[in-house]
Amino acid sequence: MKLSTTRAAPPALTEDPFEVNEDLARWLQASGRRRLRPVEKALTKIEPIAQPGDGTFLDAARLPILLGLLAYSLGQYFFLATSLKILLLPSLVFFVFR
Repeated sequence: MKLSTTRAAPPALTEDPFEVNEDLARWLQASGRRRLRPVEKALTKIEPIAQPGDGTFLDAARLPILLGLLAYSLGQYFFLATSLKILLLPSLVFFVFR
């Protein structure tokens, strides 16, 4: 039995709820006979582009990038600490003249 890949829309309903719609009955029978395909047949196998043993650019550059980020964050920390120390100094400075 060949399954179609397109889904047919159900026939339109009528205004009278007690009227028998033959097209709707046939559509419901046909849709009840349909079954889902097994997952093994529905999915295709995807081959990986790179093998697990192959090194990529990010694998090779991971350590230098992390070290650079660490140096940058430490620099930001010390500059922030220095700027906060400067801001906490008293704002009014007295100069003593002779």
